[in-house]
Amino acid sequence: MREVSACDRFAMLGRDYHSVEDIIDGRVVEPTPPAWCEGRGLTDYLLGLSDDALLRMEMHGVQRDDAVPAALADIARMVRRELGGWPQLAAVARPVEAPGASVRKRTQVAAFVEQVVRGLPRATRIVDFGAGLGHLTHALQSTLRIATLGLEHDGRRVVRARESVLSGAQFDVRDASAEQSLESGDLAVGLHACGDLGDSLLRQAVRASAHVMLVSCCLQKVRSRVRPALSSTGRHVALSFSHVALSLSNLSNWRDPAKLLDIHRSRETRQALRQLLIHRGVALQPGEETHGVHRRKFKRGLPMAAPLACRHRDLTAPSDEEVRHFEGLARREYAVLRRLSLPRILLGRLVECAVVLDRAAYLEEHGYRVRTHALVPSDVTPRNLTIVAAAGSGGRG
Repeated sequence: MREVSACDRFAMLGRDYHSVEDIIDGRVVEPTPPAWCEGRGLTDYLLGLSDDALLRMEMHGVQRDDAVPAALADIARMVRRELGGWPQLAAVARPVEAPGASVRKRTQVAAFVEQVVRGLPRATRIVDFGAGLGHLTHALQSTLRIATLGLEHDGRRVVRARESVLSGAQFDVRDASAEQSLESGDLAVGLHACGDLGDSLLRQAVRASAHVMLVSCCLQKVRSRVRPALSSTGRHVALSFSHVALSLSNLSNWRDPAKLLDIHRSRETRQALRQLLIHRGVALQPGEETHGVHRRKFKRGLPMAAPLACRHRDLTAPSDEEVRHFEGLARREYAVLRRLSLPRILLGRLVECAVVLDRAAYLEEHGYRVRTHALVPSDVTPRNLTIVAAAGSGGRG
């Protein structure tokens, strides 16, 4: 049986995407049912979910034997159908040695290196886009023993990467998305190259006819409010991605209940802060409540986040009584917001698949032989969708 090309898969996915685009772009910011929820008859079912049932569906999706409304069952089938096209590698490589890196990081690096060795022609040089602390860069150089360059815009990270004696890899402080950094015969790699950086990697690779291995992440880190399709296939099916949709893609598929509940606590704090600031007379667009507060501070609750947000806006710090009031309000409101948002959470993985297939189709259109798969299981990281592409080896030209 002929393998379905990335272009064909993306075109088919585009039709599904358009049918639920109103849900994907319909962010739930108030504890009232949005039009897409009411129109599909989902409101009563979602608001009636128990905490246990809600958490299970957030982690594992809607199962075939769940008694759910037809519209939600259709969404679940759509997502399952797409995820079936992303095979999981048979085995996870043994974690590499990387001082200071977590087991999860070391497992991802090991699996990445193994796929480079098995799945791509030997390159003359490796260029790592968004090298961070250099764990992948060092591992690739140590394994392949060829020139390896890590590009990272954060100079402090580069200093730390250079301090390692694990390999002979080189590192440059450079915004890899701002200039051409590749040559013919290179292998361009990115392990969680975020947003615009992932697209830039692909454009540069095509210009240089460089091989590619890319694991996407943080798709919302783009400069524009809308990400147009990279591929001509995407433009043909009129598919583009709003910033709201791209943000949704990074919130889905968490299988660790502790991690997921931690995310919900942070979001509940954001809801409390949003209502507090609105009560203080601050006009806010969705997401603007976070201004002036590092995202990690939200994990520590409203008593930590609220004074920082108020100071950022030259407002007086809230009283203890004010904090308790808005904590209680948010607890009630967020329980509703979380339930109404379930269909969007389920569709987050569909958004991620669509963007990665757009990238794969772009390479295929430029003559690359492209394979897509899940690099590691989701319990290692849910951001595991991978493109492995050899230049000049097939595709549609």
